[in-house]
Amino acid sequence: MSFVLDTNIVVAALNGDRFGDVKAALRRRGINKSDADLLIAATALETDSVLVTDDRALHDGAIEDLEVENWTA
Repeated sequence: MSFVLDTNIVVAALNGDRFGDVKAALRRRGINKSDADLLIAATALETDSVLVTDDRALHDGAIEDLEVENWTA
């Protein structure tokens, strides 16, 4: 069986709570990150995945439990 899902709906459903939790935790610590970076991080956390990126904003260790790798280094 094959089917097509609207990826926007799937991402929103999976990550809404996680996104909010991560954003709130960072704000409490006075850390500000873009919503795009937080959505990407929330997706990796929610799917228990390693985030592979060259985005330095996500390599600072500020997001608890987020495993980040840079394969370009």
